[in-house]
Amino acid sequence: MPPFIPLPDGALVEVGFEYPEGLVVENLLWFINHQPPTTLTQLQALSDGVAAWHADQLLPHLSAGLTLVAVLAEKWDTAAGDIHARTDVNAAGSDGSGIHSANVSFRVRFKGSSALPRTYNSNFLAGIPRGQVATNLVSPGFVDAVFNAYVNLIDLADGFGPFPAWEWVVTSRRLDNAWRSVQAFARTDFIQTPNIYVSPRRRRITNLKKLLAG
Repeated sequence: MPPFIPLPDGALVEVGFEYPEGLVVENLLWFINHQPPTTLTQLQALSDGVAAWHADQLLPHLSAGLTLVAVLAEKWDTAAGDIHARTDVNAAGSDGSGIHSANVSFRVRFKGSSALPRTYNSNFLAGIPRGQVATNLVSPGFVDAVFNAYVNLIDLADGFGPFPAWEWVVTSRRLDNAWRSVQAFARTDFIQTPNIYVSPRRRRITNLKKLLAG
């Protein structure tokens, strides 16, 4: 298990999903607070904002078999999750064509600005509808919808609370194969879909008891 590595004025957002058979998956996003120090009110606005973005812009394109359970935002600059906010969603996707298994996902990659070269973070999007995949090839319409949703998050983050609120960033926890003492970060400038094929999910099942417990 990696050590806790602080992100100055930062927050970690966990987006938790559940499959019909009870399998749980998550995606992570990192944000920097434009108006530190971080408060519970600010974290709640971030959590609510990410939940609304996902529900409005991604869930309509995901399988009806996938449930977006909750979003958790955690203060990450002094101690892991010492302040956290939660937004319950419990909403399903809209595509009724069936759902691919939990280890089938679509990779969306985030590239940082030149301030942190060659650094990427990614989400492995769960709940891929069967009707949007031919063999291993994802439909262009699905790719475009997911790409546009993540592009929109770049500008939306500033409005997750009183403007300017948060900045979506990519982070780096390692340097030369060693853990950093503090995470390096840069604003998210580019969204990329490295290929239009489904990708294997590396973390299919995760411990999200704090999200599922309510």
